[in-house]
Amino acid sequence: MAKKAATPQDTSARWNEESRKAQKTWKKAREAKAGNDFSNPEIADGNYVARVLKAKADFTKGDKKKGYASIPYVSLTLVVVEGEYVGTKLNRMDRLGGNDEDQAVANQERFAKTMDGIGYNCEELELKEVPDLVKSINDDKPFVHITVANNTGKDGKEYLNVYCNKVATQDELDELGIGDDAGDDAEDDTAEEKAEPKKTSAKKAPANRGTARKR
Repeated sequence: MAKKAATPQDTSARWNEESRKAQKTWKKAREAKAGNDFSNPEIADGNYVARVLKAKADFTKGDKKKGYASIPYVSLTLVVVEGEYVGTKLNRMDRLGGNDEDQAVANQERFAKTMDGIGYNCEELELKEVPDLVKSINDDKPFVHITVANNTGKDGKEYLNVYCNKVATQDELDELGIGDDAGDDAEDDTAEEKAEPKKTSAKKAPANRGTARKR
């Protein structure tokens, strides 16, 4: 029998359950601020201005045989909008849990730093509100300063780390000649690449609840 596809209600219920499990470590981790922390397009190490094209909340597959849990995560797809590498797409993924408490805290702090770096303060954010945060990011599509760094991992593979540092001001964008429509072409390409988009169904959080605040 074919496996039944998950409905938006199933996804929402699962997110609520997983966020409840991770809430203990999140209360401390969400105070983290943007900074270097920890896809492989060709791009030189350096600082760039990029635009967030898409944010996504989902779960890692996990592997029970190897002892890896399925963990909620948020991924960002960005595109460089100035300089030699205009149009280069980059990805960043932050997990919101881990296989033990120490790993969960470290992962959640990285997530909070990333969100702070794209303009969202997580200090009052509850993990169950992350799907609402993702919706806000997709609506805003902020321009941000990023740092990229190529390195070789312990496994010998090449990795490209992407760090979100801070939101680009309008004056900075004007000085660089970056218009409000910068990155739109890449956004269209992203839509075409995803033949079967998966959307997270989530209601907008009430204004006075603990949702992430746009800075």
